[in-house]
Amino acid sequence: METIERAATAAAGGGLDADLADGARKDAHRLAGSLGSFGLIRGSELARELEERFETGEKPQDAAELVDLAAALRGEIER
Repeated sequence: METIERAATAAAGGGLDADLADGARKDAHRLAGSLGSFGLIRGSELARELEERFETGEKPQDAAELVDLAAALRGEIER
């Protein structure tokens, strides 16, 4: 989760590098599967959304949404 949050913040600030984005994509992929296994469907959906966005890259005007998605995912995990 930390890598995802760090990557989302970096993207929102315009400083997301390829290595951090790839690490966040991989972590989001793992979380999507794990959360789905535990029946946390909304968390799995959010993680998949993040995975896709880190894979395709964010347009600068949309990068702030990553922070919101990461916060929502954190909320689902902590529930």
